[in-house]
Amino acid sequence: MGEHRNSVAALALGGLVVLSAACSDGGGMVAGTFGPSLGGSTGTDPETTGASNTSQSASGGTSAGDTSAGEASAGETSAAETSAGEEGSTSSAETSTTDDPTSDSPLCGNGTLEGDEACDDAGESASCNDDCTVAMCGDGVVNSTAGETCDDQGGSESCDADCTAATCGDGTVNALAGETCDDGGESATCDVDCTAVECGDAVANLTAGEACDDGGESATCDADCTDVVCGDGTINEAAGENCEEEGSADSPCPNCAVPACDDPVAAAMTACQAYWTNCAAVDGGVVGWDPPDSQGSNCGPTGDPWRFYCTEDNTGDNYNCSACSVGQILGPHSPCGCTAGSSPVVGSFCAL
Repeated sequence: MGEHRNSVAALALGGLVVLSAACSDGGGMVAGTFGPSLGGSTGTDPETTGASNTSQSASGGTSAGDTSAGEASAGETSAAETSAGEEGSTSSAETSTTDDPTSDSPLCGNGTLEGDEACDDAGESASCNDDCTVAMCGDGVVNSTAGETCDDQGGSESCDADCTAATCGDGTVNALAGETCDDGGESATCDVDCTAVECGDAVANLTAGEACDDGGESATCDADCTDVVCGDGTINEAAGENCEEEGSADSPCPNCAVPACDDPVAAAMTACQAYWTNCAAVDGGVVGWDPPDSQGSNCGPTGDPWRFYCTEDNTGDNYNCSACSVGQILGPHSPCGCTAGSSPVVGSFCAL
């Protein structure tokens, strides 16, 4: 047989393999087109297959058709892999987008107003809370930039209704913190501890006229919240007072205390010296007088400046020659003489 050569050219177009074979003996050309069908299988042209089969050499060489089939098979595999890759890539992209739930969610604090945010200043500001809500005292969110030191959504034991810490003296009454008033300090109606002014509450309020307040009577403070002063008209037993008159010769109250009769002579002398220029201890008592009367001038009207302080129970054999009992004050005799009962009892100088 004559020598012949086969030339094979392969052209891959869009996933299809086009094979062409030129035979030198006949000058004819055999063309075959291979590639995946719409169903994914390889399509074969019957005529091309037949032509390829007849072009095999006697020596049993591989035909152009066989080569084309092999290359077509490889092309089919490449196309399938490419298709699978594209589908996998698309699926992966879709999955990635689906798996990111925050991709379209608003982010508070990024400085961009999104979603249901009322504001977003990229953090706390004087008008915007850090949760992207409008700053407002009473909203339960403490905003220090807006001047809040606390926010309990209203007054509480530790926080005032104006979102400042509850402090007595801040001018804001906080009943939950135990305040009944708050005038920003002591006033005529409010104590410095934010309670209403009341004498006896143990809080001295000078603005309200209290000189002291010991929570009641004490040795230095009267029950009316004034300092203890003998003669102020307030008897303070804690200070040793048992009388609080200005005192007189017939109703002595020396140092606002009628002394006990444990030592009648001492008590009589104390009472006498409080009112008379002259005082002398005599038989049965103490006599007191003012000039020009003398010690013995125990006669005359009751108003005369003369008194006898009886220091022992006596039937009338004393200096005043009058019956008397311990502690009694006797006035002048009228008429003069030592007639029993003619020297009247005008008061007492000690407490029996």
